[in-house]
Amino acid sequence: MDGERLHTFLFADLAGFSALTEAHGDERAAELVGDFCAQARELLAEHRAEEVKAIGDALMLRADDAADAVRLARRLIDDVGGRHGFPGIRVGVHTGPAVERDRDWFGATVNVASRVADLAEADEVLLTRATLDAMEASPLDLPVTARGRRRLRNVREPVELFTAGSAAPTATERVIDPVCRMALDPEAAATQQEFAATTYWFCSLACADAFRSDPRVFVGGRSQAADLRVSDASRERAVEILARARTRGRLSDAEFDERSAHALAARTRSELAALLRDLPGYRRRRAAARWRRAARAIFPWFPRRRKP
Repeated sequence: MDGERLHTFLFADLAGFSALTEAHGDERAAELVGDFCAQARELLAEHRAEEVKAIGDALMLRADDAADAVRLARRLIDDVGGRHGFPGIRVGVHTGPAVERDRDWFGATVNVASRVADLAEADEVLLTRATLDAMEASPLDLPVTARGRRRLRNVREPVELFTAGSAAPTATERVIDPVCRMALDPEAAATQQEFAATTYWFCSLACADAFRSDPRVFVGGRSQAADLRVSDASRERAVEILARARTRGRLSDAEFDERSAHALAARTRSELAALLRDLPGYRRRRAAARWRRAARAIFPWFPRRRKP
């Protein structure tokens, strides 16, 4: 029966699709979705996978072999999404039992795969421990990096996640249009602008004009800060938050040890945030930081940090 077999499900979608639609309109967005789906379908047979269904800008795919599924996910990002003038692609992968009804698939495995895809960033293949374990009989020829445990909505236990990287670096360094989130070859970009000592490239003069009118709308938020390098002090503060969570029973000893190891090895704010964002202590710190920033905007004399 289907429920007794293991299946690997992939959810792949276009990163930044809402920004793309707002910048370029429904027709252009629909064309890109059609292009994405058509090129993805050409790769299915080679990786012994099948399309389950298309959902807006996303594809739900299934494969019998977990390694085939992860290789397919990487191809979608590197070959389909790795082009100039095309949005980045993100993929979530999970393996487990599922049930087929009327050419569709149902069950917890499908739900987890969808939740994992929601956590993936542009150009990232995010897979679960279940998928990694399922590949033991068929070693993966791609580098795999641990991303720690994450709690998923409506899933009781935290899920251990990993990133499957590309087998080789891309030949061209890509940049992202901050307005429509398109991936660009800098040499083929329509134009570029400087803002806050940083160069931004644009796919069109329309995107450049939108950026010029109010740059902070597009680069003043969390996404740009997430790529900033973290200091040793930030890593140590993260470990302190994890330690308090363990003391209060929100993390087991094993979870604390694993997350602490990843925190001490983290390089960017986004990596630290991924380890902490499900913890109440971290959420309170973020809320307090936002409140202090708002207060300083109104009252310049407001202290930058609370006094001990």
